[in-house]
Amino acid sequence: MKKMLYLLVVSTMALYALSLPLQVFAAEIILKKKAGKSIEAKVTEVTDKKIKIESTYALDKIKTVNGIPDINQAKIKELAKLGHEYVENEKYAEAFDTLKKIEELDPSNVEIVTDITTALNKLEKYAEALPYALRGIEMDPQDGDAWRRLGDAYRHDGTKEKEAVAAYEKAIELQGPNPVNQFDMGITYKCYKEYNKSLPYLERALTMEPDSKEIKWYFYTHLGRCYLSLGRHQEAIAAFQEVLKRFPVSEQGKAYHWLSVAYQSLGQGEKAAEYERRAKEILDMKPGKKE
Repeated sequence: MKKMLYLLVVSTMALYALSLPLQVFAAEIILKKKAGKSIEAKVTEVTDKKIKIESTYALDKIKTVNGIPDINQAKIKELAKLGHEYVENEKYAEAFDTLKKIEELDPSNVEIVTDITTALNKLEKYAEALPYALRGIEMDPQDGDAWRRLGDAYRHDGTKEKEAVAAYEKAIELQGPNPVNQFDMGITYKCYKEYNKSLPYLERALTMEPDSKEIKWYFYTHLGRCYLSLGRHQEAIAAFQEVLKRFPVSEQGKAYHWLSVAYQSLGQGEKAAEYERRAKEILDMKPGKKE
């Protein structure tokens, strides 16, 4: 059992080395025995993806599948399924913890790296997300989702508008236009207060596939807020009203809030107060950050 554990750790360490740029790589792992003694293994060199390991046991004695020890395959599949479910259910902290376990076993899996980037972006850990986003692009430059995640990380940096736009443009090139990547571009320009550039993308996101499940309530609130910023109050109100028509009550709080803002701007204080009261009821029921 100890020997198996030791082989697993050495194998994982070697596989991690493969994911790094080709350079001299050194690392040590020490496994403590019950008797207090230790076994050492050192990866001393990685050149042209050939690994030299100073160790008591030979790495090639471990049976592998696609470069991963087969004793880990079932665990990887189990964790990948669980991580995907967490992402789908917007449980991003749990997703991150699960996906990190997979990364330790399979560091060359671009889908896992991209999902880790998503989880970190959603957790608002943008500085941590950026290295993963860049790594995903290096691993697979043709992965449109990886470019989208890179755009997300740049956008939230607050100072990298050009980099964010370039990343989203690359995603659109690879994936073709769809509601999500059109929204990505629109929200980027909106974040930098370039409302006239933002508006066509936000409008296109909602009209190209109006019944798409990818369209969320905040697509409409961001469109409405863009209209508000341009002084187009009636169009803003219509956008916010779409949230009330299309989405459950639990997702309507922000739309009510922005309806209140719109009517207040039009001098209709009583109507504004009623909408704000309704917004507070819903948001108190299900707290959430302002969109």
